[in-house]
Amino acid sequence: ELFVLMLLKELLKRNLTRHHGKRGVQIAVSDHPLGEFRCIANRPATPMEKSCIDGTLYVENGVPYIVFSRDWPDHYVAEQGVYVGQICAQKLTEDLTAPAGDDWVLFESWDAPLSKDRPVRNTVPDKGRVLRYGTDGPFLEKLPDGRLLLLWSPIPKGNYIVASAVSESGSIHGPWTHHTEAVFDKNGGHAMLFRDFAGQLKICMHHPERYFHEHPMILDVEIRDDRVCITDPRFWAQIKHG
Repeated sequence: ELFVLMLLKELLKRNLTRHHGKRGVQIAVSDHPLGEFRCIANRPATPMEKSCIDGTLYVENGVPYIVFSRDWPDHYVAEQGVYVGQICAQKLTEDLTAPAGDDWVLFESWDAPLSKDRPVRNTVPDKGRVLRYGTDGPFLEKLPDGRLLLLWSPIPKGNYIVASAVSESGSIHGPWTHHTEAVFDKNGGHAMLFRDFAGQLKICMHHPERYFHEHPMILDVEIRDDRVCITDPRFWAQIKHG
């Protein structure tokens, strides 16, 4: 299955600009990686009433969930005067065509030590300069000891990073404990893990976080306790030339 973004026509009145609609994650499938992909439903898998991005599929005890970012422009905390992104989860029907029940928040960007008190400023239409905490690219990986690891990307003070959190219960329902050190902190993120045909665990992310300069970066990693550690000897060379 491939998760793709779609832009809904309905205007989001709470959004930062009147020109943008709600965003949602729709599921498309194909028999081959090169396509042709087809959408399995005429609606997003994420909640219609929220602006959602960066969905990833996770199956726990046979139950499918989509874990996604509630886009920061969709969540304004008036008491603090900031926009706060959230990592959320939504149970899906067995055939993945629709949400089943209510979504819930795993955590908010400013909950994490790496992001707390480190918002980034953005200039947006009709609002001027605003403060926001971002939450991009959730990805889940079951650890060998049964705990559940979640990678995601905030942008503290404008530096895009890969952060991580772990569910000690091993369940998507948490509770979630945030790590205090980044997996990667050199202006790259939206990371995913996979194994190559030789069984080597790798991380794939886009780097650098700069318009028209982003490209995939794939590095060897290993799991140490509950953390992802980059072990690739090409690491610094890729950063230097990225």
